[in-house]
Amino acid sequence: MRRLILAGAGHAHAQVLLAWAQAPLPGVELVVVSPQALAPYSGMVPGWLAGQYRFEDIVIDFVALCQRAGARWVQDEVHGLDPDGQTLRLATGVTMGYDCLSLNVGSTLRPPHVEQTRVLSMRPLANLRKAYEELLQDWTTGGLAAGDAKQPFQVTVVGGGAAGFESLLAVLARLQALQPQRELAGSLVSRGSELLPGLSAPARRAAQRKLQHAKVSLHLQS
Repeated sequence: MRRLILAGAGHAHAQVLLAWAQAPLPGVELVVVSPQALAPYSGMVPGWLAGQYRFEDIVIDFVALCQRAGARWVQDEVHGLDPDGQTLRLATGVTMGYDCLSLNVGSTLRPPHVEQTRVLSMRPLANLRKAYEELLQDWTTGGLAAGDAKQPFQVTVVGGGAAGFESLLAVLARLQALQPQRELAGSLVSRGSELLPGLSAPARRAAQRKLQHAKVSLHLQS
């Protein structure tokens, strides 16, 4: 019996499991290793941030997918890789051998500590849920709205791509809906020379108009 390990619960591995459920390979054990069973679909994250979806509505349930595909689910995290020995070392100390390995672990950001500023990292998305729900709870109960009411509450997003643009507008809309009496100020910061690089000029101009309408200041090459 040969073993194929899918390390990471990402979109690509979800597609592999769906295909495997329809046409499994005989003589191959399929194993999925990931620390999180619920994988948020990144395209729906801005809608969740805005309050249009529940978190449960935007996630892929990998345990259910594994059951459907006849795969083995291992809730653990890869801490080491020996390509010569074809083994993985997991966070729990378990060592797993493999014949074929696919890595789809995504990215992890470690935001800097900034005094008197709450910094939320968009990656990994599974960790964003707890941090964002805590922010909303504090905002709703007055923990974040109890400062100088004459000063707008500042929300800054770093990144001028589609994810940063959509996420900033989504968060501003959610906070405004929860505390309509508070004034908000948004800033979008990017080291790039243009907003939404890679999109057409009309699309970028439409996005800039949207930022202006939301009273968001844009800081490029920053």
